[in-house]
Amino acid sequence: MSDGRGNILQLNIQNKCGEKNDSQCRCGSGISNIKAKEETSIDGITNFTKRTHYLQSGGRSTFKLNRILASNGGQIGSGKPIEDVESVSVYYWSSAPGTLIMLGITTKDVKKNNTITKYYSKGTSFWINGLLSGKSELGALDQQNCQNNNAIPFNIQDSQTGSIPNDSNSSCINTRRINSTTSPPPPGSNYTVKAYLIKGINGGDLDTKISRVTYKNNPTDISTPGEAVEKIRLYSYQGSGLVPLMIEFVLKDGSGSKWYEGKDQDGRSWIEVGGSKSDNFYIGNDNSIPTSVLSEKLDEILCKRYNNVTLNLSHTNTSGKYCCEEHGGTKGAGKVTVSEGSLKVKGEDNPSTKYHKHTISSGSLGGIYYTDEGRARRKVELSGSPFPISGIQSVYTFYCQMKNPVLIYLCGKSPYKGWYKKGVGDQWTWIGGIHNIKPDSFNNLDCRQWMKLRIVLEGCSCTGLSECSTPGKSSEQLKRELEKEMQEEEKIAEEERGKEIEESKKLSASGPGHASVSGPPSNAGSLQGSESSESGGSSGVGSGSPSRSSTSSPTGDAGPQGPTGSEVGAERDSGGTSQSGDGAGKTVSEQIQNPVSPSPKTQQHDSSGQVTTTQGGGGSHSASNKPILSSPKGSPGLSTPAVGPGRAGVGVTIKLDSRDYYKSDLTGGDTINVIPYTDPPSPDGYDAHEHVIGKNLKINKFTIGGKKQIFLPGVTSAQDLKKVVVYFFICGNSGIPLLLYFKDKDGRKWYENKGYGIWQISGQLSKSPSRSKGLEIILKSITKSLGLYCKGNKKTGANILQRRVGHSQHIKSTIPPPISPKQLQNFVQDPQAYNGILDPQLQETSGSSPQATPTLPPPAGSSDPATPASTTVSAKDPAVTSPPASPPPEGSPVSQQSEAGSVPVDTSKDGEDGSTEEPESPPLTEVSASTTTPAEAPKAASAPIPPPEGDNPETARFLGFIPATAAGIGSAFGVSSGTLAGSAATFFGGWKLYNRYKGDPWVRQI
Repeated sequence: MSDGRGNILQLNIQNKCGEKNDSQCRCGSGISNIKAKEETSIDGITNFTKRTHYLQSGGRSTFKLNRILASNGGQIGSGKPIEDVESVSVYYWSSAPGTLIMLGITTKDVKKNNTITKYYSKGTSFWINGLLSGKSELGALDQQNCQNNNAIPFNIQDSQTGSIPNDSNSSCINTRRINSTTSPPPPGSNYTVKAYLIKGINGGDLDTKISRVTYKNNPTDISTPGEAVEKIRLYSYQGSGLVPLMIEFVLKDGSGSKWYEGKDQDGRSWIEVGGSKSDNFYIGNDNSIPTSVLSEKLDEILCKRYNNVTLNLSHTNTSGKYCCEEHGGTKGAGKVTVSEGSLKVKGEDNPSTKYHKHTISSGSLGGIYYTDEGRARRKVELSGSPFPISGIQSVYTFYCQMKNPVLIYLCGKSPYKGWYKKGVGDQWTWIGGIHNIKPDSFNNLDCRQWMKLRIVLEGCSCTGLSECSTPGKSSEQLKRELEKEMQEEEKIAEEERGKEIEESKKLSASGPGHASVSGPPSNAGSLQGSESSESGGSSGVGSGSPSRSSTSSPTGDAGPQGPTGSEVGAERDSGGTSQSGDGAGKTVSEQIQNPVSPSPKTQQHDSSGQVTTTQGGGGSHSASNKPILSSPKGSPGLSTPAVGPGRAGVGVTIKLDSRDYYKSDLTGGDTINVIPYTDPPSPDGYDAHEHVIGKNLKINKFTIGGKKQIFLPGVTSAQDLKKVVVYFFICGNSGIPLLLYFKDKDGRKWYENKGYGIWQISGQLSKSPSRSKGLEIILKSITKSLGLYCKGNKKTGANILQRRVGHSQHIKSTIPPPISPKQLQNFVQDPQAYNGILDPQLQETSGSSPQATPTLPPPAGSSDPATPASTTVSAKDPAVTSPPASPPPEGSPVSQQSEAGSVPVDTSKDGEDGSTEEPESPPLTEVSASTTTPAEAPKAASAPIPPPEGDNPETARFLGFIPATAAGIGSAFGVSSGTLAGSAATFFGGWKLYNRYKGDPWVRQI
């Protein structure tokens, strides 16, 4: 309303001016040209409503705003009316339209000819700007919505990962934490479920709601529920790209869940899944048991959105069509047609056995299941054939006594075609002894063909099968002859199949785009051709490798379009360490300690055995790189395998720190599928992931952050592995590998992370994970031994992975940044964490070392501290006395840093293993408090890198890996005579020399 002294608006929020596109202002201001409008999209976000009062063009452009709001709406500060107002806005959260959360006032600065917008939050009765000063419109809304409605944003990072803002400057949002937890997968399916809980800083429940959902920080159209959310679940499939198939919000009041399915591959468009069907997705007292109804819904989405069909091989499924029958809007227009048939043998009157044929009209084979006699859904896992599989045109299914399927034939132009028989559990094994029996001969089998099939079916516990015989041979003689023939044929078939798969992978690697699975239905009809022509080998359609999508954006995100039938293969990276941004090209330790470094030091090995260290754009220096301590078999830079003893050769690279699928760089592009491992479920704070190709693996090396890992005893090249399971310590979005399990041709093996890139065989575990007791105790023990703990950052609200007490240079290099180097800057490490790596006698002896802190100045006329012309050693104590030399025991692991990370150095004597003998070295003599000697290249000493600038000798406990005593320094690095000043001090030219604190091993960063 107007007070008669000018254009003054008294805002009345109760009148909801601008609602439902009504532009009439009902505040009674008396200002003739004032209007109101409603906006439901703010920077593309549709979860808030904004109603704005403004002046319509044609009159004055500004007005005055009364600080007192009508109808007891509170007061905006104090003083005179606010002048030169261009607009005033009120804000609401769409899920709580009756609660005003914020005011926004835009004023015009006439002198500067610009506008200023301030946002106001309400206290008891006053609207104030202080708490929202400097915030953007969206930042202010998030803060106020959390404060008023207890609602915070949720971001989908990829198909399995969700987060809340961890860099928010919102004091309210920073009181929340998000934790991942295990959730069982839908029964009889290949889908993955990842669940998240939102708690308070101290782990308490705060009845948090979700205000809005983003995908990769971009707005989505998900209309979030207004109730408190107990849990968020993401449902994904390995071949469906980076967007979840569905997202579920589990309501805290027990009233059910809200479900949304993705509509496309850009992650922004979603549709709510409603109706009574969603009520049956879970059962049980706490709705924790997924049902087959949920699996069927995900099958439908996979079919509609990604053109991947899921076959139902149940013996009751005998005719008709199925698989997203809504496709094309026509009922009964499914992509899979079922028909019955029978095998017929020449000269036999009665059919030998029946089969069901499932014909795929278009799309890829996304999965297979059947319903067993107990009405439970069971999935079919094809050994060596990971889903999704392109190029399959039909699947023939054989049953015993028409109950559960026992034998199937995949027909089509795919290297994964052929016969599979049921094995243990859900596993189905490819068999090659009958590979020449194909569908085009099913109606006219000869006796030998039928008897081979009969042998296989009898091996599946089928009974009552008819026999035939050839002249001059009894059925038993024929059976023995055929079994031998089948064994020989299987070897040939396996070799042929391997070549086809390798050829397919080569085509996949060279093909356009990054796709191997059929995407949206645009590629329908890509599977044309007769079944009888399937022997033509791989057509380039059937890689079977998971993919993200057919196109990739410059940032590596999946593009919106699906692949065509000729686009095969999926490549996430080349198998090595791939980084971008400020951390590109850095070592792991550099990334953690120095995320942005304009002039990092680099170390290069040239052909002459010299090590060159370069500082930024400055000069370089070199030193002899002839090591005294012998390198073990597998040391990086040598011609022997880089990961412990074993046969070198082609094999896959297992990235222990990966929690998503990746591509091996040593096998022509094998895709390693990484899926959550839940047998048994991991304890709270830990997670497990399984690395699978789908066939027996040969491991050439294990890596973390691209660094080769060392196993004691050695394990590579490991043969005949079906899977590798890695257990992680989880903190926020970071994960540190702790425990490794696999089963090779020699049996089951467990290895524990000991740091330094070293893994040692576990003495406590020997059985499979599902049968192993005390896993939680062992994981916690490893976590404690590594000094790890998870701490909430009060300022940023993020969970930050930490180590106890003081910075530790050597340990940082063993921990890659799983998400971002910036998330791992606050590492702290327990000084006792790695004493077991060094010889205990050396550690004990070094406990008496005086706390001297010698420093080494740069040479005269040089600014490079790494190349001194003379060395000055000083100490707080009048003299530094070295204890007697105590060389490492034979075979003890001493570490040497190189391109592949910390590598244990073999100190054993000459022998058949080719190692060298360590020269004897007398104990070092007493060193005065200040001694100057000429800088002289030490014999057989490798060039050290100076410690980072600014290191405090009182807190920097470690600098790489050196034996634990001063005498150990002399013996380990071949200083045969002289004082510490004359030899050892010269050797450490350019270092700040740190002595050992009690309980801490000496270490050296090379």
